[in-house]
Amino acid sequence: LYAIAPAFATSETALASVALGRVFGGLGRANSALNFAYVARACRAEERTSVTSLLGGVQMIGMAVAPLFSACLVDVDFSLLGVRFDNLNSVGLLMVIINLASQVVVYLLLPDLPTADEKGDDDGAG
Repeated sequence: LYAIAPAFATSETALASVALGRVFGGLGRANSALNFAYVARACRAEERTSVTSLLGGVQMIGMAVAPLFSACLVDVDFSLLGVRFDNLNSVGLLMVIINLASQVVVYLLLPDLPTADEKGDDDGAG
């Protein structure tokens, strides 16, 4: 939504688009909790600390490296299907592409975990 906000004729519509994008971004942040919940179910108790540390570290590295993408997109300036892409909104478009690609990878490669009933055991975590 950030990428298409400048295409709207009125500032109110553009502002609403950006606000809606922030809402979706906030909803997407719940993904972090889901990652840690998956690790808690998928790993044995003695592996959880190292795996969650690795997961948190990768997230922090991603947050540190992400501004480099912005630097690479500083000279972007083109229009596609009536939507103008420039150095202010091309980062959002790149993030859409990266997030869609990661969703495809997760869908294809991440195995489903058995439910507690199917698994037949409980580690006492509640």
